[in-house]
Amino acid sequence: MELARGMSAVDYLQDLEQVNTFSRQFAGWWSSGFDLLLSPSTAVLPPKLGTLGIDPQRRAGMLSWSAYARPFNFSGLAAITLPLFWSEEGLPIGVQLGAAQRGM
Repeated sequence: MELARGMSAVDYLQDLEQVNTFSRQFAGWWSSGFDLLLSPSTAVLPPKLGTLGIDPQRRAGMLSWSAYARPFNFSGLAAITLPLFWSEEGLPIGVQLGAAQRGM
């Protein structure tokens, strides 16, 4: 919220245009004949339940943690994460399957 309060309308519109450009480019990848994109679910092991809280420094780490989900979140394309294995600490290690919009 603090970031949004300090953002001008011009900055917001420029950022929105970047997201829209990325979304079009990312969606276009499927036109080269692919049906699914398989990737890791996360860039690192997930944090233990309850460790993120509201601490801004811990939440900032989520940006690197969620690197593989962001393209799908920005573009609005479908993706699902499925647990595939468990770490020694008992944390899930998963894969993400992403797909194009219907009719692409």
